[in-house]
Amino acid sequence: MDIDCKYFSGCSAPFCPKEEDKKLKSSLWYPNEEICKVRDYKQLIWIRNQKKIKKVTKGNFEIGYFTIEMLDRR
Repeated sequence: MDIDCKYFSGCSAPFCPKEEDKKLKSSLWYPNEEICKVRDYKQLIWIRNQKKIKKVTKGNFEIGYFTIEMLDRR
């Protein structure tokens, strides 16, 4: 799959806005993992929530995991 993103080859974020919905729904994110860096997507609810969680938990992965459905809520 060829995704048009300058960060894609070196990115380890489990949730990518350019991925298919199927892959997004089957992925998990932990607060110590990377978040998408593309400025065009910084206003997505789930990316904003990832940033809030990461800040509050200080990246502590022991908090548990999050699915896209969990993060995509106001």
